[in-house]
Amino acid sequence: MRAFEIESYGEADVLQEFNLPLPEITDEEVLIEVENTGISPYDWHVRRGEQEGKIDYPIPLILGWDISGVIRKVGSKVTDLTVGTPVIATQQLDKNG
Repeated sequence: MRAFEIESYGEADVLQEFNLPLPEITDEEVLIEVENTGISPYDWHVRRGEQEGKIDYPIPLILGWDISGVIRKVGSKVTDLTVGTPVIATQQLDKNG
């Protein structure tokens, strides 16, 4: 999967493009093929490190929490969503990132 990620805080030049492996999903998750993502001023603040000490985001970090796309894989315990469903979502980071 193609992603733009930061490995350190800083200005726009810290954004790097990577080809990452598709994430594995748990039985309670879905895999979304992202078609669009929004980058907000909040993302800029995070990228610059201005949230450090307030909210500890794991580095490296993929910015862009608001997305739209299509469900491509569904965990075995997911009963209300199906492959091919268009969705909008917000990325949620758990305690481990």
